[in-house]
Amino acid sequence: MAIAAAHLKEDVPVVRLDFPMTRDKAILAAAWKANAGKVAEILEKGEDAAFITLGDPMTYSTFGYIMHTIKETYPDIPVKIVPGITSYQAGAAAAGWVLAEGEESLTVISGTMGGKRLKEVISHTDNIIMLKVYRNYRDILDTLNDLEMTAGSALITRCGLEGEEIVLNLKDGLKTPPPYFSLLLIRKKG
Repeated sequence: MAIAAAHLKEDVPVVRLDFPMTRDKAILAAAWKANAGKVAEILEKGEDAAFITLGDPMTYSTFGYIMHTIKETYPDIPVKIVPGITSYQAGAAAAGWVLAEGEESLTVISGTMGGKRLKEVISHTDNIIMLKVYRNYRDILDTLNDLEMTAGSALITRCGLEGEEIVLNLKDGLKTPPPYFSLLLIRKKG
């Protein structure tokens, strides 16, 4: 909220929606439905509502679940999406890191499966963006070490926020788990 506050008029009401950090599908579905209901309640009064999210609403964002739930539960409510700057584009710019050149391929993956997902895709792409690396960072770093790719990787934490940190060579870089807002940029060719 602090990020958006400076851009809101003083009289704009703000409603925080709670989303549990769990993998339990029943709990998540109940939260999405309850939050979609809160948004629909405002819209059905003829008022406007906006779901503000960091980064792009269409890339690994909670917004996608709310959008699907609103479209399924309240099909008459139109949803307009305003794209944001993806975290990895902001991170690459902050690090001065080219994501792909020439004929190189680029793959975006989630770090929620740890290093396993990285091992699955590495032979099919030239460069990787790994989001959501905070929880499985140790396993991901171990995998990068095993693949001898730490020197060709960059970790960006809290991009654009206070406390932003950019580690351009993980061989000598951050050894402790990074905060929630963290991502990795990985070049297969180093």
